[in-house]
Amino acid sequence: RVARRLGHAGAVQEVCFAGQRDALVSVDDLGDLSLWQVKKGRRRKQLEKQACQSKCHESKCVNCLVVRDGTAYTGGDDRCLRVWDLERGIKDLQCFEGHDSYVLDCDVAREEGLVASSSIDRTVKLWTRSSPMAVGELDTGDACWSVN
Repeated sequence: RVARRLGHAGAVQEVCFAGQRDALVSVDDLGDLSLWQVKKGRRRKQLEKQACQSKCHESKCVNCLVVRDGTAYTGGDDRCLRVWDLERGIKDLQCFEGHDSYVLDCDVAREEGLVASSSIDRTVKLWTRSSPMAVGELDTGDACWSVN
């Protein structure tokens, strides 16, 4: 029922503020993102993963959503960390592949230009927007449920 109220076809997995708290981003279990105007209570933009060429987020579960500077980052059961450009409406701007299991959480260190993703595969991987390969990896010894 919540998904229908938000206009998603699938069940809403995550909701996050974007910008100066005047917008929300929501993502459903089909991998589709919506950008919402908070004050007007309506969708401003919808980005559908079905239109993407990448194999990212083919699964039915998106586990994390982080929004920084007009860019959304999502991670899911397909072992991918995906980058979305919310302002230009570009889906699948970049896809980071390298985890051996589900991506559980992600975070962005804007000043350092790094993106971190944690996984059931017992690692935290570090990425830069300029490289599709992980630039660092931390062995956590157990599934890492959160990074921030």
